[in-house]
Amino acid sequence: MIEKELLKLGLSEKEIKVYMAAMELGPKPVQEIARRANINRVTCYVILENLMDFGLVSQIEGDKGRIYAAENPEKLIHYLDKKGKELESTKKEISEILPELLAMFNRVGDKPVVRYLEGVSGIRDLQEQIIESGTKHIDSIVSLDYAFEHYPPQEFNDYRKKLVEKKIKIRGITTSKQYTHDYMPKDHKEHQEYRFLPADKFAFPGEIGVFDDFASIFSYHEKPILIIIEHPQVVKILQSWFDLAWEGTEKYITGEHEPKSPGPKK
Repeated sequence: MIEKELLKLGLSEKEIKVYMAAMELGPKPVQEIARRANINRVTCYVILENLMDFGLVSQIEGDKGRIYAAENPEKLIHYLDKKGKELESTKKEISEILPELLAMFNRVGDKPVVRYLEGVSGIRDLQEQIIESGTKHIDSIVSLDYAFEHYPPQEFNDYRKKLVEKKIKIRGITTSKQYTHDYMPKDHKEHQEYRFLPADKFAFPGEIGVFDDFASIFSYHEKPILIIIEHPQVVKILQSWFDLAWEGTEKYITGEHEPKSPGPKK
């Protein structure tokens, strides 16, 4: 229990072992502390030096050489205060060089930032990014049958509710043999609109998503594979393709795709 809490201070497992050994033994030479901590003498010596820098261990010159003693545990609070000040100092230094780092980052120019994710955990990571990114709109083309083979429908509903809370505008082009138009949400129509296409004609094991400043491509083959692309021109291209597809779905809503009955014979 104590070791677990000490880990939260940023100490390593070996540093904790040496510190606890020094506290249990009292003032002792490095050999005895190393034996109690069950690590080799050279490593123990290096760790003791680190703990001295932290103010958690002190060194005493004895008749038979150097001995080390753990400081009062209250010094842990001083260690935290010192670490906090160091972090504030580091934060200030990073802030000073941040403009230069951003300039280097922006010099990448037209090269897109591409990330690759796998599995259901990858889907959840993307959903978290969407919710936290502040995106205002989502346009997607998805096959629910393939998606729900890997991702539970209830989780989809929970995720959708979070999008509703964020008032994110959604347009979805969907295909499915199992889930009809009645499955999709009817509430919050001002923020969400879904259009179903015939699954036998437009079945595909994947999904495309277009957001404010990035896009995603899914493959729902055996294991979900996700590619996330951050690049203005790529997003613009995919957005144009989606808009074109969205307009093309009109005939499936109006019924223009249905075969027309032949007129009366003359």
